[in-house]
Amino acid sequence: ASGLVLASLYMVRKERKLLAGILGASAFLMRFPAALIGPAVIIYYSMRFLRHRDLVKYVKGSALYTSGFMALAVPYFLINAYFYGNPLAPIVRGVAVPASNPDTYLIGLYYLVGAIKSNPLHLALIPGVYMAYRNSREAFELLAPATALYYLFFSVFPHKETRFLLLFLPLISIFTAKGIVEACDR
Repeated sequence: ASGLVLASLYMVRKERKLLAGILGASAFLMRFPAALIGPAVIIYYSMRFLRHRDLVKYVKGSALYTSGFMALAVPYFLINAYFYGNPLAPIVRGVAVPASNPDTYLIGLYYLVGAIKSNPLHLALIPGVYMAYRNSREAFELLAPATALYYLFFSVFPHKETRFLLLFLPLISIFTAKGIVEACDR
């Protein structure tokens, strides 16, 4: 799912919006929280719209991405509605067990601490986010909403496990690499 999320973002960057949506839906079908890539891409298109004021390009990009996403998601939901009587049945069942566990330790910092424990180089994440914002605004606008949405979702979700970090660890690692590269160039 993480690889498909990255591939979806890459295709958005390469202006292959329909394929990006299909890849985003594939990530969602493999791991349900990966669906957050859709809103992250729409946020990216919104930021581009605010910068360029091109409504047609914004609507077209959003529509193509959403069409690609729905091309896989709608049949999945229809099949669930037919077999289970509820299009969201697998998602509701998948959330029921972890959501009933009230673990809320280290709210907000759990996954950052987990990332640093797994690889101390992730200490360069914060400078990397700043450097990406300062030096490559478009890449920042594409990666930051996805990273923030995944991080916020899993931080708010009551059950915390380091394995949930795997969905957005590649995104965090991109910012970490940016911080390390910028530090080495100075």
